[in-house]
Amino acid sequence: MSIESQRWELKFGSVIPVWVYSVVVALLIWLVSPASEFLTWISLGLAGAFLLTFCIQLSLQIKSGFVQRSMASVGGSLLVFIVASGAHCLVRLFGG
Repeated sequence: MSIESQRWELKFGSVIPVWVYSVVVALLIWLVSPASEFLTWISLGLAGAFLLTFCIQLSLQIKSGFVQRSMASVGGSLLVFIVASGAHCLVRLFGG
């Protein structure tokens, strides 16, 4: 296995679990939380994604690519929570 393929697997093997966490938590928050507290819970979900990111990245103990892997994890999670928040606002605005 080449070094480049190892980096690719390392990057996505440590990033995708955080994205999956974000999608699952966003759906749970959508389904369970009261509408008035949705944004509070979304921010807590994002904080959990930050903690999970750093737990995973620091447990790898590999310096090279740390910032790129961390930014990919956090950026993807942020995008998931932004989409969930926007969709929730649109549903509340137009759907009820």
